[in-house]
Amino acid sequence: MESKDQTDINTLDQPLQKTDQLIREIGFLEAQVEELTNHMKSLEYDLAEMIVENNRLFIRVKNLANRTPAWPKGYRPSRKHNHKQ
Repeated sequence: MESKDQTDINTLDQPLQKTDQLIREIGFLEAQVEELTNHMKSLEYDLAEMIVENNRLFIRVKNLANRTPAWPKGYRPSRKHNHKQ
């Protein structure tokens, strides 16, 4: 059996163990928050790059869609007259 002194030491160590465990959990969660914050910043940067590229391509597509089509030089399209009369 444990002596009274040994029991007192164990009861004193329990709050310290809980405190150490809470400090470790807080440290772990802080590390996760920092990691996720860095990941979010990276994704925001990628999104900004994609927005700029999307705007550039949007302007290009808009210009291409609004211009009149041009045949290659020397090309003469011909219709095939295959009507039955």
